[in-house]
Amino acid sequence: SDVGVFTPHQCILVWKLIVCSPKYFVSAVVRLTLFSLTVRKAAFSASLLGTGEGHVGPISTETTLIFGKILSNVGNAYNPYTGIFTAPVRGIYEFKLFVYNHATSSVSSGASLHKNGERLVTAYAHNDDRQHVSSSNSVIVLMEQGDVVFVRLWANRRIFDSKNHHSTFSGHILFPL
Repeated sequence: SDVGVFTPHQCILVWKLIVCSPKYFVSAVVRLTLFSLTVRKAAFSASLLGTGEGHVGPISTETTLIFGKILSNVGNAYNPYTGIFTAPVRGIYEFKLFVYNHATSSVSSGASLHKNGERLVTAYAHNDDRQHVSSSNSVIVLMEQGDVVFVRLWANRRIFDSKNHHSTFSGHILFPL
């Protein structure tokens, strides 16, 4: 028979073959190995600025942010040139966003996580000239293979980053479906 992606029910059947039918052991091990290879791993974490320090923004229109300093990118599902994460498999994923801003009374920080263009969660901090501010948010979401997640800087807002990686975008698959 054809070897392909197994459903969880088929996985149980493969396990039963190993336990109950030694003559099918080799075939079952091969099938189980192929099954595990179909489950792609995806985890990434990136900081806003690749080098140096400074602000991004304010910009007059909402803008997709490119987190250029890759801290990890297992599975290469995050593209550091576009700022977009693309789900390699259908599954439940978790994404986190942290934003930071230096003290200023003129410009607050604000950004949102988007899935396929739909706003999921936001991280916003209103600050004054006396204190630095940070904000964060996270979301657990169902992703289909090929769905995308990215961060958008709000219009007329700014975010600061430096070698200390104050502003980050991270995500990983919790489990495939």
